Amino acid sequence: MSDVIIEDINETRTRLDRVNTHEDPREFFRVLQPLGYRLPDAAKPVLDRLIGRLAATRGGPVNLLDLGAAYGINAAILKYDLSIGELYSHWSQSHLERTEPHEIIALDHRFFAALRAKRDITVTGIDMAPKAIAFALEAGLLDAGFAVNLEAEALPEAARPALAGIDLVTTTGGVGTVNARTFERLLPALTKPERPWFANFVLRTAGFDDVAAMLAEHGYVTEKLEDTPFIQRRFADREERERAFAGLAARGRSPLPLEEKGLMVAEFFLSRPREQAEAEPLESLMTRAM
Repeated sequence: MSDVIIEDINETRTRLDRVNTHEDPREFFRVLQPLGYRLPDAAKPVLDRLIGRLAATRGGPVNLLDLGAAYGINAAILKYDLSIGELYSHWSQSHLERTEPHEIIALDHRFFAALRAKRDITVTGIDMAPKAIAFALEAGLLDAGFAVNLEAEALPEAARPALAGIDLVTTTGGVGTVNARTFERLLPALTKPERPWFANFVLRTAGFDDVAAMLAEHGYVTEKLEDTPFIQRRFADREERERAFAGLAARGRSPLPLEEKGLMVAEFFLSRPREQAEAEPLESLMTRAM
C-alpha cells in the first residue's frame, strides 16, 4: 500500500462533526466515502460469527444492541448481507440528489422491506443523534431505537422493554464517545438470564481499559483479538493524525505501520461472562468451525 498523503481539508473535518445531524444518510456517505470509511465491513465477519454462535447456543433470533447506531448502517449490513460499498452506491445515486428527506425515507422503507433478511436477528439502536435514529426506525432498519446520551442522561424507562432480551451489544468505533458510564447505565436493563456479550471495535487512540474494568466488576472477562487490526477510515487531515498520534503517545503506544500511512485503526474486544470466556477463549471461538 502506498503512503496516503494527508491533505488539510478543514471543511471535511467540520462536516465530520455533523454527519449524523441530517434527516437521511446522504451527507453521512458524501463525507465518509472519500475517506474510505469501512469499519462496518471489517467488523462484519466477526459479528457474523458471534451471531451464529449465539443463535446456535441460545436458539431463536439473536437480539443485538448497536451503540452509536446512527442511520442503522450495521443493521443494514448484518440483516441483509450488504456491504458498505453497496450502501455507498445506494445512497449516492445521482437521481436522489434533489430528493426531499421524507421521500428518501419512504423509498428506503420500500427498498429494505423488499430485501430478504440474511438471518433472524433484531437490532435495537442507541445514538445521541435523534434524526439519525428516527431515519433508521422509519426506514425499517432498526426494530427499536432511542436517541439518548447515556454519558450524561439516565436510560429512558421506555427503552427497558427493548433491552431486556439483548444477546449482543456492539460498537464500531464509538468507544471514546461512549465510555464506561454508558455501559454501566445499560447493564441493569440487560436482564436476559443468558447474559449478553459485548463486542467492541475500539480505535487504538481511545482504549478499552475503563470499560473492561467496569465490566469485570460485573463478572465479565474481556479478551482482545491479537494482531488483527481493523481499518476504520483515513485521517481527515494532518491535524487529526497529529491528535491521534498524541493520544497514542499519552497511552504509551506507538503508531502501527497502517497508522503511519494515514489510516485509523481499531482493535476488537469481546467481553463475556467469566465462565463462558474460560470455557472457550476468544481465539478458539473465532477459528472453530460453526
